[in-house]
Amino acid sequence: MSLVDIYRFGPLSLSVCAPKTATREEIVDDVNTQHPCVFPPSKLRWRIADDTHFKGGEKIPHQCEDDPARQHWFMDC
Repeated sequence: MSLVDIYRFGPLSLSVCAPKTATREEIVDDVNTQHPCVFPPSKLRWRIADDTHFKGGEKIPHQCEDDPARQHWFMDC
């Protein structure tokens, strides 16, 4: 079972829901294991975006609306 749930996926970005106890490194490793970035060069990896907010204005990370023990992150490749 995966630590992170990918809930929105695009070709160069994705949004994930992860436990608040997960470190940034654990989130990045889990996403790259679950869904490796396939764009050239193939050595690219998903990373937590440098942006400080989602498009809707929510801070990164921000509280999951469905589970108080989880939070949402935005990532890019």
